[in-house]
Amino acid sequence: MKNKTIALIAVPALIAISTFSLANSESKEGCDNKQENSEKRANHGTRNPERMLEKLTEKLTLSEQQQTAVKSLFEKQQSVFSAGKESRTALHDAVRNLDINAADYAEQLVKVKEQAGLRAQNKIDNLMAIKQGMAQILTPEQLKQFEALNINKGKYKQG
Repeated sequence: MKNKTIALIAVPALIAISTFSLANSESKEGCDNKQENSEKRANHGTRNPERMLEKLTEKLTLSEQQQTAVKSLFEKQQSVFSAGKESRTALHDAVRNLDINAADYAEQLVKVKEQAGLRAQNKIDNLMAIKQGMAQILTPEQLKQFEALNINKGKYKQG
């Protein structure tokens, strides 16, 4: 009888321990995946002109000369996009620092809106500069393929 009681207590205990250890090992894998996802998200906003060039070369079958020209265009635009990041940060800070209770709130809001308008204009100018540069580099057929890639909609987003 004592053996049966011990067995009745031991079996559920062993099941609980094995379930706990299995769940614990899966949760560690989940943590690793969370860390990997966090690293991917940390690199999400970074621009990689080399990777973009590889993808465009593959999709558009660029010649060596075209690859060199596209790389040069991307490198030239990289500094423009870095400045754009700074203006975007400044705009976000200006919005965060708006005080709705301030006496000059309306004036502050107008300034922030002007800043946002300038930021939008600069972004459009930069996108059009890339498009114009690509139009000079690519053949008409490649340009149609390039536009079909939805460059300005984020697939090969640069800025």
